[in-house]
Amino acid sequence: MARILLLLCLIICRSYSLNILVYSPRFGHSHTNFLAKICDTLAEAGHRVVFLEPLFLDKVSAKGPTHPGVEKIELPAPESVRKVFSAQKSDTGGSARWETTLWGDFAVMKKYVALLRFAALEHLKGFYADPDFLSKIRGYHFDLAVSQPMEASGYALFYKLGLEKFVTVFSANPGATYPVIFGAHSAVSWVPTMLSRGIEKMGFRERALNWYYTLLERPVFDSYEGFDEFMFTQESEYPGSKELMLRSSYLLLNSEPLLDFPKPLHAKIVYIGGIAVPKSVEPLSEEFDRILGERSHSVFISFGSMAKSADMPLASRLGLIAAMRMLPDVTFIWKYENLSDPLVKELPQNVYPVAWAPQLALLADKRLSAFVSHAGAGSQQEVAASGRKVLCIPIFADQFANCQQLARVGAAQIFDKNDLNDEEKLVKAVKELLENDGLSKNAEQLAEMIAKKPFTASETLLRHVEFAAKYGPLPQLDPYGRQLSFIQYYLLDVMGILIAALLFTIFIAWKIFQRLFGAIFRKKKVE
Repeated sequence: MARILLLLCLIICRSYSLNILVYSPRFGHSHTNFLAKICDTLAEAGHRVVFLEPLFLDKVSAKGPTHPGVEKIELPAPESVRKVFSAQKSDTGGSARWETTLWGDFAVMKKYVALLRFAALEHLKGFYADPDFLSKIRGYHFDLAVSQPMEASGYALFYKLGLEKFVTVFSANPGATYPVIFGAHSAVSWVPTMLSRGIEKMGFRERALNWYYTLLERPVFDSYEGFDEFMFTQESEYPGSKELMLRSSYLLLNSEPLLDFPKPLHAKIVYIGGIAVPKSVEPLSEEFDRILGERSHSVFISFGSMAKSADMPLASRLGLIAAMRMLPDVTFIWKYENLSDPLVKELPQNVYPVAWAPQLALLADKRLSAFVSHAGAGSQQEVAASGRKVLCIPIFADQFANCQQLARVGAAQIFDKNDLNDEEKLVKAVKELLENDGLSKNAEQLAEMIAKKPFTASETLLRHVEFAAKYGPLPQLDPYGRQLSFIQYYLLDVMGILIAALLFTIFIAWKIFQRLFGAIFRKKKVE
């Protein structure tokens, strides 16, 4: 009897399973981890998942999906991509990001996105040149596909495969850019952009700058140059990359609503922030356990994988080392990727450099007093879920907005990356961080709220993906507003007519008044 029930269960589970393609170019650690966690979540629910990973950067060390039910297909980077990324490393690599100002941040971001799109287009050309690959992928008979919006190769591949049901996911802080592209209202006066250094409460200057940053950002992310030209030569009825992307059933954002700036969204845009944060972590090794027990205060320093500590300008590294030397009662665990650097030998005894650190396990340990971080999307959500306070040092792209979000809820202080060479400022900031119990309470409350949300990110993802696979592409969720012109959207034509009518009425009234007044004046003059 038990065997029959088990067999029935397997048949029922299999009949409801979906074939899902997750298209995930490898160009960043946190981006890959986010898509990998989506794969694992879908596979744990019984769905058959293929993780298609075209390599943009071979050196990215993210391990990808871990669930045994996920099939991985890795596509090597074309030689043209390797050459271009190697040649552009000095302009877009980690050291360049450390040294930029606001305008430099924008320039580096623009170049980097252009590189990603070049790599994606080269892979797309490779798909069309390899009919065996297309035949293999088509043979999976996918029910649904998943892709990111930053480049259009995924959507073009879906079109070639005849896949009409797909969802878009975005692994970084979306700011206002992608929600607006998908038809959400552009609330420039109170929703900070990715480049903005402030929060939603803005004065005249901040609103003017935020509007200007919006004008800068939008063309960077809302451009599909090269993709459309290539696809129009291959597919006569290709609708255009942007139009195809906007046919997604949903836009799933890697953003935590308890952290993100509140913004006007619609039913097609859904938060799944925190999905990449594991619910449980492995215990610390004996070495890290010993290190955390040495002093009453312990601080973990990590700047992620895209702007490493080892790429930091020398003056900044020396300033950071001097600051740590001035705080002998604090243990510092410093993720420093080049342990052969001569600077490592000059570190004080309270500093432990490591090429790799178990970040999640360290954040989960209450002996860790604070976290010094760039606040990339992954790190921001991990520290928010852990309840640790943060000294945020944003370096690049969405990290400035991520830091402002943590500070906005009282869980972080922000420090300028250009002040790292000033050890006095840095020591003051670290002391204030460690002594501020209010930050600790706020961080702990935030973690508790995230843990007790009405719906988990995994539940939200599963329900929307399964719904899209069954009923997609859901055009009824697509707001008509995105098809309106600027004049129509902001009712400028209506207001123009009303203003013209008002002015005309005033003009007629004035003319009538002139005639009446003139007649009265002439009558008095005659008398």
